[in-house]
Amino acid sequence: METNDGDLKRMLPEYTPPERVWEAVAKKLDGGYYDLPVYTPRGEIWDAIEVKLRNETWHYRKQWLGAAAAVLCIGVFLRFQAGNNDVVVKQEIFDNRLQISAVSEADNQYEEFMEICLTQSQLCRQPDFSRLRREFELLREATSELRSAAGAFNRDPKLVEEHASIELKKAEILNEMVKFI
Repeated sequence: METNDGDLKRMLPEYTPPERVWEAVAKKLDGGYYDLPVYTPRGEIWDAIEVKLRNETWHYRKQWLGAAAAVLCIGVFLRFQAGNNDVVVKQEIFDNRLQISAVSEADNQYEEFMEICLTQSQLCRQPDFSRLRREFELLREATSELRSAAGAFNRDPKLVEEHASIELKKAEILNEMVKFI
């Protein structure tokens, strides 16, 4: 926005309003805003405000006391743990290659191949092709279930290995399907 500031100043003509405009603005300000009515609320309203402020103050004090107590407990706990020499530090390294991918390349290629299949209906009717298609669909369902079982973090190496094995089988079936063209 700062870079445009100079551009705007060059594009807009300079303008200084006449003195009578400033005088009219001053008259409106003197006449309108300084003569506002004064309202004094009843005593009960001030009492309610005071009670509300006291309750909020006590609420915030309770929160601070709770936080201070938690910090104190953690400090005491850590102090007693400092005498324990069995401290273990562990670092895990995240390797993207060992993660179950959310998108399967074989599934994407299968979708493209099935579009071709729709244009060549003879191809889709062959019994061997239909068998391969059913196998691929079963493996696709297995992949979906495996992703659900692995969860968001995909940390189980056995599940990752199983996923890679299923993806390899899907690629092999897809290669067999392509041979029908």
